Amino acid sequence: MKKIIAVDDELDLLFTIKKVIEYSNDDYKVTTIDSGKKLFQQLKKETPDLILLDIMMPVENGWEIHKKIKSTPEWSRIPIIFISSVVDDTSKRTAREMGDDYLEKPFTFDDLNTKIKNVLNKN
Repeated sequence: MKKIIAVDDELDLLFTIKKVIEYSNDDYKVTTIDSGKKLFQQLKKETPDLILLDIMMPVENGWEIHKKIKSTPEWSRIPIIFISSVVDDTSKRTAREMGDDYLEKPFTFDDLNTKIKNVLNKN
């Protein structure tokens, strides 16, 4: 079973992501988290196969969270797909360069599932 952590401050979106991903693939288990602080607490308990990470969040944004993950040796190989409503070209390019992929909100769940499969198949 592949473990996925979805991190976003939008609780409704987290609920929907979890239901859609787990419904569409029995091999995925999704944990939802609404802050960077809670993510790091969870990472100390288990290492996921993939992180879906929102960029624009209060307190600690996705860029800062990504930097901490990648600078921690035991977490540095976890693939990350950035998910965000940030649509300027610089942010999109940065997200694609830093992460393993980027998905712009709003997105279709077919697109989300495709990106998850592609990233997990690469790693």
